[in-house]
Amino acid sequence: MEDIVHNKLIFIISILFSISGYANVKYCNNPAIVNEYDQNKSNIEAVVKCSEEAKKVNLGFQGTNKVIFVLDKEIDNKIFYFSFPMMHKIDFYKYQDNTLIESKSYSKINNQGNEYVYFNNLGQGNNTIVALTNTQNSIQFPYMIFETNDKFQSFIKDRWFFDGIWFGVVLFTILLTIAFYYIRKKIVIIYYSMHIAALFTIQLAFSGYLFSTFNFLPNYLLNRAVVLACGILTFGTVGLIYRTFKDQLPENKAIKSYGLVMGVAVLHFISSILFYNQTIIKLTSYLTLLLSVSSISICLYAITKRLKHSSAYLLSFSLFLFSSLAFTLKDLGVMNINEIQANYLVKISLLVEIFILGAVMVRTLFEEARIISNASMHQMITNGNIRIIRKLQHDIDSPLTSLEFFMLEAKKYISEDLRLMGKQSLNRIQDIINTLKINEEESILEENDKKELIAIYPLLKRIVSEKRNEYKNRPDVHISLETNSTRDYFVEIRKSDFNRAISNIINNSIEAQRSGSPIYIVLHVENNNNKVEIVVSDNGKGIESKYISEIFEYGKSFNKNSSGIGLNQAKEYIESENGNIVIDSCVDQGTTLKISLNEVEPPTWYTSEIQSSSKQIVVLDDDESIHNLWEEKLSSRDFQITHLRSSKEFYQWAETNNINDYFYLIDLELINSTETGLDLISEFQLQNCSTLVTSHFMDRDIQARCVRLSVKMIPKESVLNIQLKYIQKDKPKEIILIDDDKFTHLNWKRSARNKNIKLTTFFSVDEMMKTSFSFNKEIPVYIDSNLGDGIKGEDASKQIFDQGFNNIILATGARKESTKQPFWISKIQGKEFPI
Repeated sequence: MEDIVHNKLIFIISILFSISGYANVKYCNNPAIVNEYDQNKSNIEAVVKCSEEAKKVNLGFQGTNKVIFVLDKEIDNKIFYFSFPMMHKIDFYKYQDNTLIESKSYSKINNQGNEYVYFNNLGQGNNTIVALTNTQNSIQFPYMIFETNDKFQSFIKDRWFFDGIWFGVVLFTILLTIAFYYIRKKIVIIYYSMHIAALFTIQLAFSGYLFSTFNFLPNYLLNRAVVLACGILTFGTVGLIYRTFKDQLPENKAIKSYGLVMGVAVLHFISSILFYNQTIIKLTSYLTLLLSVSSISICLYAITKRLKHSSAYLLSFSLFLFSSLAFTLKDLGVMNINEIQANYLVKISLLVEIFILGAVMVRTLFEEARIISNASMHQMITNGNIRIIRKLQHDIDSPLTSLEFFMLEAKKYISEDLRLMGKQSLNRIQDIINTLKINEEESILEENDKKELIAIYPLLKRIVSEKRNEYKNRPDVHISLETNSTRDYFVEIRKSDFNRAISNIINNSIEAQRSGSPIYIVLHVENNNNKVEIVVSDNGKGIESKYISEIFEYGKSFNKNSSGIGLNQAKEYIESENGNIVIDSCVDQGTTLKISLNEVEPPTWYTSEIQSSSKQIVVLDDDESIHNLWEEKLSSRDFQITHLRSSKEFYQWAETNNINDYFYLIDLELINSTETGLDLISEFQLQNCSTLVTSHFMDRDIQARCVRLSVKMIPKESVLNIQLKYIQKDKPKEIILIDDDKFTHLNWKRSARNKNIKLTTFFSVDEMMKTSFSFNKEIPVYIDSNLGDGIKGEDASKQIFDQGFNNIILATGARKESTKQPFWISKIQGKEFPI
């Protein structure tokens, strides 16, 4: 095995360092002589006489499509080997004593020919090989000469072995990068894949395998394969380097200027699709030259700036960039390098790059995975305990809200030490209750890539509680959340990523704790010009002003135990949500970090304030502390409150009261009741005069049912701040009556005239629908229950509701308890004139 590896290394070294001692090639580009020879192949003497020593195998772009290369004395008693430049048409003619004895003709343009050409001249002298090339590419004549057949066969065997290993490694790397992108979805992985895939395509073409393997593709694509791949190579390479350094220095002009090369690559790619000629091919060489020089320069510049991964990038890319530079200079005729050597130099450079840069990317992915793993919460609830814990959570949640309200009111009358002790106790209880949440947010850091519409304050409240629980054994760590808002602000975010970002920010503040001093971290939520601002402040060590610009750089950290990834990830995520994150810090005073996110319209189930058209309020909740809380909030404002504690009590109360005269604040879960608060709202059609108050507002099933039933809901955490307003109904100026009784029409018209109200009457729903477009949709519509011919008003009125009328009242002489009330009916009353 060692001998095999040793032999392969010798093969590679011999290829790279055997700079051709047979580089003095003669060539003739006289159009008249070349054309005459192309026609009859008989003027060999004139060709030899015309030819001059090029002293190099690369002539560059000569502005001609036909050139004749001549080799004579150097091939006597040797084996001549020629590796095709890509897509050349090459005709070989072997002469002995000026007599044509053998010819070989190959054309990659037509997908014909082998991977190489050779002539065995062992034991022969006086040989002349004439090669007539027909190409619009750079004119090159790469060849090798072998003194024995054993050396030639060994070379061919080693070439196949090396190429097989190379193509296998590169193809595996391409598949691996695709797998990495599926796992992490980083754009730099896509750029790296483009870089490798383009080089893979170029080497397939220069090795001849592209044409023999993919000969089913149209010539349109095969002819352009290399120039298109060069455009993709430039875009991917620059994108990878640019994105890595830009994330660390976003406003740096040098890095921004380097990024413009991507635009040049796009223009080249489009031009190559539209046109294909010698100008495009020559421009491709200049594009590769631009890629090599600019990339080497930016990597050296990044090292001077001490950017993360700059040394690794320069080390991994340098061999590729220098070999690419040599390859380009060869194409332009500036550098005399054998194409066979250049091809293997590029291949080896890519292998080195794959191992070095691949190791960097894998290490980075593992670092990020470790951060995510450390941030994730372990599930604390087993299936057997769910029912018990849910009841416990429910029982604690309501009195906790009442205690918070009590502390809010009592802080004006008690000393600071008592206020602090009470607040800490409340925080601890809140931590326990949030740890026990087992509905849709079983783990606040659960993975979820979908964006959700979320109320920011209740979500932050739960994150803070989890962080306090995480650091419950650290009495020197204090984390709190404050807000002065009277409503919730909504944002559309990926909840798990947002939670992780806030968690990382809090962790970073804790790591900045000053020695011997407790750390206080305060989160505050506010709104500024339709931006939801989350401010995180601490009293930690602070950061020197000269390092502020580096704090979000990947891997940068000024804390001893920090990986330098958390804040970088937080910034990347916030900016991916079209948000902004800024930091301000002062040494030994602390740090303030502000996150700005776009505020979005609240979901349809949410209400920013409770508006009641009645002074009579019904509170339906199974917890006495919630009743006390509502009593405290509302009694001083002349609201009359009825307290009910179960669905059974509600049924009994509804039998003796007009339910349309009240406004309802209803809890979702009612202990010892088979019906939920939503069930009662639906059954009694209270959508227009009730609000669901629950801690389960993040449950998507509950949200969906509220939307379906047109029920408004608020988080129980928001009760302390929510406003309940009394909205007095204005006397309507116009009403509609639908009734099949003409005497009812006469009575209502008389009352309407007396009260100066415009009344429009109809005898059927169909009659009203013919002119419905002319009425304001807010106008009250009174409809009789019995419209004749078996038509029920409560059913027929659905047509009116579907037209947009939302104030439909059933006016009937029947008893209320015997009349059903669909959700589109806002109220049931008698036949008397309503005003």
